[in-house]
Amino acid sequence: MNEEITVGRFTKDEIALVKLTFKNNLKLLRAIRKVFLQIELTEEEDIMIRKTIKGDVHAILSKLFLPQIDGDAPIKEVLDLMMTIDLVSRIPEDAKWHMRARKKLIRYLEQSLYLLEGKISEDKIIFETLAELTDDDTEDYINMITRNTILNHVETILEKISITANAEDKTDEEVKEQNKLDSSK
Repeated sequence: MNEEITVGRFTKDEIALVKLTFKNNLKLLRAIRKVFLQIELTEEEDIMIRKTIKGDVHAILSKLFLPQIDGDAPIKEVLDLMMTIDLVSRIPEDAKWHMRARKKLIRYLEQSLYLLEGKISEDKIIFETLAELTDDDTEDYINMITRNTILNHVETILEKISITANAEDKTDEEVKEQNKLDSSK
């Protein structure tokens, strides 16, 4: 079998690029956070984003922040953001609000990833307005779910990047052994 060695959904080359780009680079991770939370960047941060977040690095960030269903992904590693909604414990009416919030989250993440490339999105969701109250209780509820999910998701992904970037390198044999253990769970 001549399969490329992966760690979860990522190839060894992608992991190496994460390490090269983000190891001990909290400034870059914080700048990415600012883009996702629509906080103004300093000139230094803007230059750092423009020089670093392109090509394969942008592709890895897209894979992390906005995972897509991929038939070639390792077993038990296929996911997208719609599948992570807790629907089982909700009544259909409540579930629909969460599904609408998730759709809005996905549009927001697409917009943010577009901004990381230096492009402007036509679909402009303003982060700070998601916490504003209006006369529409349902929309307020959906917006607050979206806002809180954005915060949680961004922090979780940035933490995952930092842990991956700063982890000790494993040999091919150690990776294969870990993948074997993970697949038997």
